[in-house]
Amino acid sequence: MQETNMAQRQREPHVALNETLLKDLEITSSDIQDFVKLLFDFQKKNHSQQDECQGYCQGEIYNWLRAYNGIHGYVSLLICIFGTIANILNIMVLTRREMAKAPINNILKWLAVADMFVMLEYIPYTTYQYIYMKPGEKDLSYAWAVYLLVHMHFTQILHTISIGLTVTLAVWRYVAIRHPNGSCANFLLAHSREAILFPFIISPIVCLPTYFVFKVRETLEVDTREHEVMYHVYFDVDSMLFRFNFWIHSVIIKLLPCCILTVISLVLMHVLCEASRRRLKLKDYDNPTKYAIQLNLNETKSRRSPRIPSANSGLVQ
Repeated sequence: MQETNMAQRQREPHVALNETLLKDLEITSSDIQDFVKLLFDFQKKNHSQQDECQGYCQGEIYNWLRAYNGIHGYVSLLICIFGTIANILNIMVLTRREMAKAPINNILKWLAVADMFVMLEYIPYTTYQYIYMKPGEKDLSYAWAVYLLVHMHFTQILHTISIGLTVTLAVWRYVAIRHPNGSCANFLLAHSREAILFPFIISPIVCLPTYFVFKVRETLEVDTREHEVMYHVYFDVDSMLFRFNFWIHSVIIKLLPCCILTVISLVLMHVLCEASRRRLKLKDYDNPTKYAIQLNLNETKSRRSPRIPSANSGLVQ
């Protein structure tokens, strides 16, 4: 008992000294926990980086990828400029009076608008990230971190709108080919504006979890004398919201529309093949010479005498 009391007395000044230091430095227990977590993540990342790249970041594909990174900015910039001009031309053609009457052309017009804004927004990003900045250089300013966050949300929403309009276009084409005079076609014609407006409304709602997953985080660079403040887009991989957003983004936004487009495309191919066969039959009936030859062949086949069985075949054993 005396030994334990002596040990407690020796620890009390040490604990009191630590508490006074923490109070003087204005450091709370939550700050210490955050620091320990960041230190653990940093050490884990450094230890696992070599193992992850071992056997993967090598070979001809990796060398080709490193060589392509030098020209990626210029290639993406040319693609964005060409795509923007092409989409503007599509909008100019589809907004003509004789073209704007068809609902399918209206869907194509708004699809071109969404793609055009995606490429327009990507031009300043690729110009600064891949052309202006040197390889390996990073911009950790607050303005660039905010721009990256806006760029990510803006492109995701517009890309989701493009996917929704593409699915709407596929459904519209299927109904127009399969049931051109049915009640479903009449319903779509009466609600064409609502069908186009629906992807613009539902896309920001579906992308809502992404707004809370990613955020701008402030860190301090302790290696420098000025303790420079750095900003970057941060997300917690271990959080439940990140996993929920992962399944929403991968299944509902990406995988489900791809499955719908695949099924509709296969059905459309089958319907088009049937329509082509009917068209060929109608062309044969429209040609009187070919139709008469076909009738004569059918008549000769029907007038042929039945086959006489041989004498041995009729014997009863």
